Amino acid sequence: MVCAIGKPVTFTVRAARHARKKATKGHNDTRPKKSSPSQRKRQGSTEYAVVDPASAPAVMTIVSK
Repeated sequence: MVCAIGKPVTFTVRAARHARKKATKGHNDTRPKKSSPSQRKRQGSTEYAVVDPASAPAVMTIVSK
């Protein structure tokens, strides 16, 4: 923007042509993807340790054995 005496001043607004993804959407978009079939079928471990009811803290309630 150049200012000169006697010339009208014009302002131009520059905006992004494509908006960026924010926070979680951006992280999910750029994270490493599972590409091989063996990786896609892989699941996390869902086996939990067995809690003995006698040694369980007072704040825990044993639902089933």
